[in-house]
Amino acid sequence: MPQRQDPPRRELLLDEIEAVVLAEGFRGLRVGDLASRLRCSRSTLYKLSPSKAELMRLVFARFINRAIDDAQAAAEREHTLEDKIMRFLLTLQRWQAKGSLSFWGDARDLDLVAGVLDEQSARGYRILQRYMDEGLRTVVSGPQTLRFSPTSGGWQRVPPGTLTYSTRRAQPRRRNGRDCAIRRVRHDAYAAGRAGKR
Repeated sequence: MPQRQDPPRRELLLDEIEAVVLAEGFRGLRVGDLASRLRCSRSTLYKLSPSKAELMRLVFARFINRAIDDAQAAAEREHTLEDKIMRFLLTLQRWQAKGSLSFWGDARDLDLVAGVLDEQSARGYRILQRYMDEGLRTVVSGPQTLRFSPTSGGWQRVPPGTLTYSTRRAQPRRRNGRDCAIRRVRHDAYAAGRAGKR
């Protein structure tokens, strides 16, 4: 059974292993080479985990957990649901960019690590689903609906029956030699018309 190391040293070692693995991937790494690069003994690495495969699984799971935790924390600081979803995805993309192509290829190909990726992907999807469900509850239960505002670049609450502008064309167009302004439509009538075209 692996012995416990003091937490600061353990975390420092895992950070250093993670940096190497993110840059080079899992396949070419040998525990002896890794130990010499980190200036520690092989037994120190084996105290973290009993085998190379388990060590890689530990490092990968830690990386993915931190990425999802960071993305969720960043999303929770946002105010609108759209911003929460975008911040969550952009933060995950930033974390994904930390890994090299060989790192992500190895993560997909190694069964032990791929299982962690599947588990954590499911966790990320559950978080996104929670944000979407929260948005649907807000839209369905509230007396207002949402519309996209091209001027602000975001979603805004609009009471039903409010006149909104069609976003198909942002500029007046010419028809039969005369300028036609952007058509105003009632939101409810527009939605009913769109449903009838399907």
